[in-house]
Amino acid sequence: RDASRLVESVEKACGGAAAPAGHSIGGASPAALVKASLIATGRAALLTRPSGGGKRPVELRGRAGRAELALRPHVATVLGGSGVALPPGQLCLSLAAMRSAAGLTALDTTLVSPLACLLLGPSLAAPSAEGAHGSGSVAVDLAGEVVVLAADDARAIGEVRAQLEAAIGGGGEPSEAGGSFKAVMAALLSPMEVPWAGLPDGWRCEEDETGAPRYRSLVDPSHATRHRPTVSAACAAASAEAGRGSLERANAEHAAKQAARQAAKATAEAEAAEAAAARR
Repeated sequence: RDASRLVESVEKACGGAAAPAGHSIGGASPAALVKASLIATGRAALLTRPSGGGKRPVELRGRAGRAELALRPHVATVLGGSGVALPPGQLCLSLAAMRSAAGLTALDTTLVSPLACLLLGPSLAAPSAEGAHGSGSVAVDLAGEVVVLAADDARAIGEVRAQLEAAIGGGGEPSEAGGSFKAVMAALLSPMEVPWAGLPDGWRCEEDETGAPRYRSLVDPSHATRHRPTVSAACAAASAEAGRGSLERANAEHAAKQAARQAAKATAEAEAAEAAAARR
């Protein structure tokens, strides 16, 4: 519920009524923008690598300075329950932790993509000279593991970061067309979308037995789908009702035609029988 309220507040700040439920803001979902904002908080956030999930409890491993850290997510967080399905390749961002007799506990957990961390996190180091990682490459510490970016990849990320800083810092529009740049950013942030955020009115997201999202209509609770809805539950129910009406009409027309054919056949058979009797 807290996460949902946070997403709604960002949605209002970025357009309010101009961004109806189920629609994105500038091409990116409100939940992805919330996560991007958390990443941009900088060094105050702790980045960890989650492992486990399913039948095993989730463990978060990272580094603070020279210290290796192992945390467990608080039971009230999205990673703290049982049977958690961890999406592959995601990192975990936490803003607060608490030490107890059971060890370090992350009080909040937000799954983020490594690419978003590269784009929105602390600035990348300067490209290295010819050495262990090759000329122009950049070594980045992501949650305690060193990721080496090739020269071209590091250059592309640096260009996107520069355009973001120009747009956010009031330095004018990005060098690309504004809509084009927003579309690129929406695509880059899309792995951080969550299934329950930004749903059209009247839908609830729940998990099936495998942990996959399933969307249930609050207007007609007997209706559930695995495909993310794009219209309100009321509209979906009206369309389904109209479809049922069309099917009923089609069935009635088909039955009437069948009855007419049977009647015509019976009439023809009776006339043939009368003609045969007259000839006798």
